[in-house]
Amino acid sequence: MASESSSLPLAEVKTPHKAKECPMLTAGHITPLLFYNWGIACCHFTKHSEKKPEEVVSFVADSMLEPHLVAWYNSDSKHIDVLTLDAYLLELSKLVLKKNWATKLRNKILSSHQGSKPFMDWKIELENLNAVLITTSPSHALN
Repeated sequence: MASESSSLPLAEVKTPHKAKECPMLTAGHITPLLFYNWGIACCHFTKHSEKKPEEVVSFVADSMLEPHLVAWYNSDSKHIDVLTLDAYLLELSKLVLKKNWATKLRNKILSSHQGSKPFMDWKIELENLNAVLITTSPSHALN
């Protein structure tokens, strides 16, 4: 969402060439789309790594490089490490996403205009934004 302003550079989700290796979340501003991508990368790691489900969060949480997330994880790693991936992502979303982000994203979708964009580009952009809502805040998603 380009409308979110921050003086920080955007964080990045770095995925290794091999899906069984742990992804990394670099330091920087985390948007809803970036958070969505982090969740997908964590799910792929879960699926392809040889880690037990109860071990996954320990690995992915330790791969966050944003200083306040490192501090969050280090201050409560015993609690965070025993979370399921879904519970970890929920707690993380409350920490990194702005209040009312889902409502703002839904409103952006609803108020969108095609403008001079080709129809298919506009349609795919809206579907992708709605996919973020479907997986991260289902109650805000458009059916």
